[in-house]
Formats: sequence, structure tokens, C-alpha cells
Amino acid sequence: MNLQYQNKLLNYFIPVLYLHPNEEISPISIKEYINNCELCINCNKSYKNNIFKKSNIIKENKEILLDKGKIYLPLNTTLSNIPNKYLHYKGDYYLPNPLTINQVPIYGLVQEYNNYIDIIYIFNYYYNNPYKLFCINIGGEHQADIKHIRIRIDNNNLYNQDIPFNIKSIYYSAHSSEQGRWVKPNEIEWYNNKKNRNPIIYVAKDSHSNYNKSGIWYRTFGLANDYTKKKNAIKWKPENVINLHERDDLMSYRGDMDNNGIKDLNKFIQESPPHEKTYSTFLYRFFYPLSEPLSKSFNCCSSRK
Repeated sequence: MNLQYQNKLLNYFIPVLYLHPNEEISPISIKEYINNCELCINCNKSYKNNIFKKSNIIKENKEILLDKGKIYLPLNTTLSNIPNKYLHYKGDYYLPNPLTINQVPIYGLVQEYNNYIDIIYIFNYYYNNPYKLFCINIGGEHQADIKHIRIRIDNNNLYNQDIPFNIKSIYYSAHSSEQGRWVKPNEIEWYNNKKNRNPIIYVAKDSHSNYNKSGIWYRTFGLANDYTKKKNAIKWKPENVINLHERDDLMSYRGDMDNNGIKDLNKFIQESPPHEKTYSTFLYRFFYPLSEPLSKSFNCCSSRK
């Protein structure tokens, strides 16, 4: 599929995101994120107290990371040859601004398979706030909070301009891949009621997990719930979607986007798409992470029968 048709698909389905009215973390372009990062080599992976050794932090020529896919180290070493590296965001933390949020770009990829096509939209936030219990942080925080949705369409008659695209289902990412959900079109809300066009995404406060409905999504024994809200939501209607197939500079970085194992953008190409039957139930989310090994054990036992 040529780039022109990829861009047509990416611009056709652009989602509308409803951020929680009390959201504290603004989405940010990947370019701005990288420009405010330090490249850390073999650093102490605790950023809570900003524990870093000066000799292990590379600050100079950050723009080169975007322009040429490399950063000039003392020996002019390319990033791909550097082990144990990650980016550490050192920029400002700020609230989402309803007046300018639409100018924050999102990122897209189109992947063609035998029977369907996946249109992937990627959203970047600079931070994932921790969960709190009685005002005490109980974990879950990390930088480079990269989320996505995956719109799966039928590739029959794809190039026939007179036939509308047929959406089979949409994958909403949430925390681990096991907690994401494939959702059928009849369970999705569409912006301006234009079915099979611009899906509405309800973004959970702090975690930025994506859901198809507003409300409380119970997780981890009720200690790590996700909260989405439609009333007074901050609407993010992206004006620009960047096709990552046209941005070798952004795709050339190989390494963690933060110190918590958030992978670079190549994961969306290298990893297999989530199984279309993935649909995390209330019980699975509520008992997570215990539900993960239990479900695997059950599947294993079932396969032996």
C-alpha cells in the first residue's frame, strides 16, 4: 500500500479523545518529549530522587536524535550500539490546555495482513501518575506513557471509493496487552454519530488507558481503578496525524523511552497484534495480576484435556 493511501486511511478514522476533566498530564509530541530528555547509559533506574551520575548522562546534540537517528557521544557512537540506554524526561510538567490540545499531534501506522488492515493510532503522554491509597502512592508511575488504539477494517473492496470502509473491531489499549480490549462497532460511541468514522476514546485519569465507555473501570481489587468521564471532559480532536512510515528519524531510535521498560515505537511494527478475542472481563481486571497466571494455568490445563 502506497503512502498516499496510508495517509488517506489515517486521516479518515482520526479518533476523538475525551480526557478526564481532572486530568493533570498533558499529551505531548514525541519530538517535544525527546527534546526535553537526557539519554542515560547504565544509570540508576530510580528517577524519584533524580539519582543520576553526571558521567552517564548525555545531554549534547539531542536534536540529532530526531534528525539523523543518532546522538553524538564522545566516540560518535550510534544509538543502536549502546546497551542499557533509556531516555529520561527532564521537561516541565503541565496540565492539558483545552485551547491548544488539538495542536498536539498523534502518530499512525497502517499494517496490511491477508484478511484485514490495522490502522494504529499512537498517543504520547510524558508521565503516568501513580495510583494512590489514602493519599499514599502505591506505584504504577512511569514516564513515556505511550498508548494506542488499533482499528481493524475489512480489506475487501478496500480501493473502491464508492463502498464505505467496514470496521470489524477496535482494540483499546489499557495497561498490559492482556488488559486491552477488542470492541465491536455496536459497542463504540462515534463522534457526531458518524458510525464507522471517528471513534470516541475515553481516556482514564492518570493512567491514560483507553476505553469505549465512560465510568469506573475496576482493577486490582479496587486499588488501581481507572476513571473516565464524559461530562466536562477535555476534548482532544487531533488536527495532525503523523505517519510513522514517513518518519525514519522517530523510528530509528532503539531503546527504552523511560527507565521503566517502555519500548521505542518499533514495537508497533515488530510485535504481533493482540488476538482479536482479547476482551478483558470485569473479573479479569479486578483480580489482576493474579488473574494472569490463573488464566494461563487454566488454558494450559484445558489444552491437555
